[in-house]
Formats: sequence, structure tokens, C-alpha cells
Amino acid sequence: MTLLKRLDTHIEDMRSRIGIDVAKSSMSTYIYTRRYLGEFIQQRFKTSDVAFGQLNEHIPWEFQDYILKDKGLAVDTARHYLAILKKNLPDGIQGRTCGEALFCEFQTTTREPETTTGFES
Repeated sequence: MTLLKRLDTHIEDMRSRIGIDVAKSSMSTYIYTRRYLGEFIQQRFKTSDVAFGQLNEHIPWEFQDYILKDKGLAVDTARHYLAILKKNLPDGIQGRTCGEALFCEFQTTTREPETTTGFES
């Protein structure tokens, strides 16, 4: 199975669960993830889809850069898209150790929370 076929299957599964445990409004995030991931694969690999064996540990960072820099989308949007990508990788990537597994040590860009203690130094 290829990455985009796996994502398409996941999206169809989510569609079948609308109104049960999936909100209709959340489907747009899955659809946009599919669109941008397809564009990224076309640009990066010069093909319409990729087998899981073609992916390496740099893909999450490259996809994040594509979303943030090339497409100019917000960090929160990138986090949502990467979470969906991450959900679809483990089942397709079998037999890899943590050192080889995609997303094993990948963390998305986050905003630092503002903390105030109320005490002045």
C-alpha cells in the first residue's frame, strides 16, 4: 500500500463515521492534508504517490517546511496536518525499530506558553 492510498482509506473511514464519533466540520482538515501531501509528494518525489519504503526520517520535517514556508500556512495548521500524517504511517511501516521509525523523535513546532508567576524578582 502507498501513503496516499492509506490516507484515502482513512478519510473514507472517517466519512463513514460522521455523526457518530466524527464531526462533519473536521473532514476539511483531512481533505486539505490529503491535498497538500499530494502536492508535496509530487514536488519532492516527482510522482503521484509513494510506497512507505521510500520514506525516511526527514519526511516529517520536509513536509512541515513545505506547509509553513512554501504554502505559508500557520503553525497550528501544520500541526494538524502532521498529526494526520502521523496517524497514517505506523500501520504501513512495519518492522522498523524506534531508531528507524518515522516520527519516533519528531516534534512539531509549537508556541511557548506565556507564564506569569505574579512575583517580581
